[in-house]
Formats: sequence, C-alpha cells, structure tokens
Amino acid sequence: SVNSFIPKESAATRNRSSLCGKPDDQEVSSYSDTDAASKGFVSTLTNVFNAAAAPSEDDARERKAPPQNVDELQSRIRDDYEMNNYLWTGKLDLDCFKDSCRFTDPTLTFQGTDKFKQNTDSLVPLVERFVENYQSILLDIQRTDQYVETRWNMVGELNGLFWKPKIDVIGRTKFWFNPKDYLVYFYDESWEVPAYQALLQLVT
Repeated sequence: SVNSFIPKESAATRNRSSLCGKPDDQEVSSYSDTDAASKGFVSTLTNVFNAAAAPSEDDARERKAPPQNVDELQSRIRDDYEMNNYLWTGKLDLDCFKDSCRFTDPTLTFQGTDKFKQNTDSLVPLVERFVENYQSILLDIQRTDQYVETRWNMVGELNGLFWKPKIDVIGRTKFWFNPKDYLVYFYDESWEVPAYQALLQLVT
C-alpha cells in the first residue's frame, strides 16, 4: 500500500512546523484520504490519454550527472519550478530520481520514472493546445536531512475550452532522498484543497 511506502520522519523533523510556512496540522489532501471517485476519474483519464498518445520516440534527452550533495539537489528541484515549469510541462530533472521512484499525488500513485514520463508526455500536447498563462510558482523551498519540501502554486487559464475555466491550486511536495546518493526515491505531493475541489476547477 502507499501508506506502507511512506518513510518515517525523524523525531526532530516530526516535532517542527512545516518547513514551508504552514503548520503540519493544516488540512491538506493526500492520496490516502482522497475519495475513490476522484481517484477513479483521474486514473481513467490518465489511461485514456496514454492510450491515445502517439508512441514516444526513444529517450534522447541529454543525461546529467546525479546530484553530488543535498545543496545541488535542492537547487535542481528549484530549477524544475522556476525554469522548467514542470507542473505543467512535465520537465522534471529525472537524473535526480531513482528509476524506481514512487510518485504520489492526491489522485494518482505509480512507480518508476518511465511511467512518470509516459503520463506527462501524453498530457503536454493538451496543455500546449488548451492552456494559456500557465505557471508553476515556487512559494517556498526548504529541506531536512530526509527530504526537500516545496510549497507551490499551479495556475493556468484553459482558454481553449469554451467555458474558460481557471486552475489555481496550492500544494506541497516532499522529495524524499537517500542520504547516500542524494537521489529521490519518493515524490509525495499534497494539495491545500480537497482533491474533488481541485478537479471541479476543470468544469466550473
């Protein structure tokens, strides 16, 4: 289960406020407490988009060396937001991740960087066609000896749809890393709104 995969935080980390300026007891949505309907809706859409997507070409991206220390890991995660706009583009620095990394957000969980790339590659053409003014705004970034934590705001305007909905979601992500090689093995994303409310932004 996902819960059994979640790392245990050290006492020092557990007893402090959230690194990114919000108390740990603030209500957030995570995969474990999201309703089955929201999970099913997103899982079905993801499978449909993946099936409809054109077969991807061989991965010809330029590979980089893995991070050499936690400072470099934090800097490269910062760049994913500020330079790569990865929440919309999927351009995550995967050389900072173990190939077997577990990815979890409030509506979806899966394992492997290859699966991450498949999921995002199928969505990027839709973003480019339907969404304008899309940004991955980094609100804060901090770290412990176990993870780098970010707080972010994902905003965009779906002007390609006739009802022109707007996406505005604030969330947090913990990038859990192995202190021996500084590679992320667990990507744990939560949102500061219930998952169903975030999904309703698509239709309202």
